Amino acid sequence: MQHTSDFLKKSSSSKPLVFYLSYDGILDPVGRSQILPYLLELQRDLHFILVSYEKDFNSTSFHQMRTFLAQTSILWFPIKFDRKIPILSTLLNLIKGRKLTSYIFSRYPIAVAHARSYVAAWILYHFIRKYNTPFVFDMRGFWVDERIDGHIWKKNFFTNILYTYFKNLEQKFIHHSSHIISLTHVASQWMQKNWNVKHEKISVIPCCTSYISFDPSLINNEEANHLRDTLLIPERSFILGYIGSTGTWYLIDEMIDFFKELKKQRQDAYFLLVVNHIDHLVKQKILSENSIVLVERVPYHLIPMYIHLMDAVIMFIKPAFSKIASSPIKMAEAFAMNKPVIINQNIGDTKLIEEYQLGIIVKELSKDSYRDAAMKLIHSSFKDIRSISRTYFDITYGSKMYFRVYQSLMHQS
Repeated sequence: MQHTSDFLKKSSSSKPLVFYLSYDGILDPVGRSQILPYLLELQRDLHFILVSYEKDFNSTSFHQMRTFLAQTSILWFPIKFDRKIPILSTLLNLIKGRKLTSYIFSRYPIAVAHARSYVAAWILYHFIRKYNTPFVFDMRGFWVDERIDGHIWKKNFFTNILYTYFKNLEQKFIHHSSHIISLTHVASQWMQKNWNVKHEKISVIPCCTSYISFDPSLINNEEANHLRDTLLIPERSFILGYIGSTGTWYLIDEMIDFFKELKKQRQDAYFLLVVNHIDHLVKQKILSENSIVLVERVPYHLIPMYIHLMDAVIMFIKPAFSKIASSPIKMAEAFAMNKPVIINQNIGDTKLIEEYQLGIIVKELSKDSYRDAAMKLIHSSFKDIRSISRTYFDITYGSKMYFRVYQSLMHQS
């Protein structure tokens, strides 16, 4: 409580106070890469109240994070994420969020409220209207349509009601927000055309990464060689890599099919998959294939080392309408490590990849397209990916963009 008392004194100082609400936890991989680095960068000019939903209050990392944040200009209110009973647990999480938000608005001089995604916007919506607080709707993609496109919500009478309810809410968030953050230019243009959102109301900020943490010059070559030997990948092999999840959106089977075409042209090719969690049946299938190496649950600080081993990073994503608003986190990390990306078309701002020669776009999820793309990959010489991409995908760029948004809203209020 001492930190809270001190923070109240700080928050009445010259630095404005931003209330940042996220349904993701900052101890989750997404939170560690897409929330905390921005706030740490911005805290020099702003105070933050951060509310996040955390899955484990008893872990060492949780207590370390609390101690660390106590030394910053970020006051952290973690909410225990309940997931025991479907639907009921979600309602409980929302109620806890509403109660805490009510307390915060009544106690702190909030200059701007920032909702990261739709659930956070739902929690904040009543209070930003009650207190007339400038409101940033940080969409993180077309969340409602993703529920349907990804079959997260199975089509039935109940989900039809849910879909209609949240689509109506979506328009309220769009209409009543002071500013909208879109991950892609394609989604921004779509909203302008189909929802009549004014251009000046939207800022495009992709999923960025720290070009300081993801820096190939920091890699110890001896350690990298030892890791490759541990993975039983021969020296000078061509390594195609994938990092991330294996469910819902990412097309593991299609990526393996691409690798098979690559293998025909580079017999020394290996496919290195670094995944958080994998279904048992999918795991069995992967391990039955030749020259595929599977690694599970790699600590975040070791990810740069694994990307360093890769010659190219692949990410095939299920094509759907909602994916025009997506910006894969691992794309920025690959660019920072100076690695080209292979991705299927119509996923977010993929045109940037061709325009700036940051990788290869696969036109179709077909054998012929895989063969053409694999041949292009082998015979292309990608240069300066890190330096070319840095101006748009470095966390410092994203932070400056967020600060510009906050500043403009504070001047308006």
